[in-house]
Amino acid sequence: MAFTDLPADWPTRPITSPALLPDVLDLVVSERARASGSLFVLVCDAGDRLVLPIEIGEITTAPGRSARGDLLVPIMRQVADMEPGCGVLAAIARPGGLSATVDDVAWADAVASAAQGSVRLLGVHVVTVDGSRPV
Repeated sequence: MAFTDLPADWPTRPITSPALLPDVLDLVVSERARASGSLFVLVCDAGDRLVLPIEIGEITTAPGRSARGDLLVPIMRQVADMEPGCGVLAAIARPGGLSATVDDVAWADAVASAAQGSVRLLGVHVVTVDGSRPV
């Protein structure tokens, strides 16, 4: 996995393609975010092409379920207003290995709940220095 492997025309392709997704995540999620922990929402158009990566910020402390929703629901609504028919892919950047943690699952659940009724959820992935994988 390396963003240097992306083909020149990758912006015209759906990022959900298994051949592109790991490399796009590698491009978007910085080493700093992986070291400190951060949540990303990758906004895609109706064709699942990347429109805008949004870094929500450090998630070093695990807020409760309602706090996660309070953070994510307004973002999903704004994204839906900005890009009708859009989809989002979430990336949980953190240190450590690629095994899904309880916190990863809680963030994935919060993203799915916040996206429901607003945007299409294309997936939630954990991204570390070891690579990426779906939660």
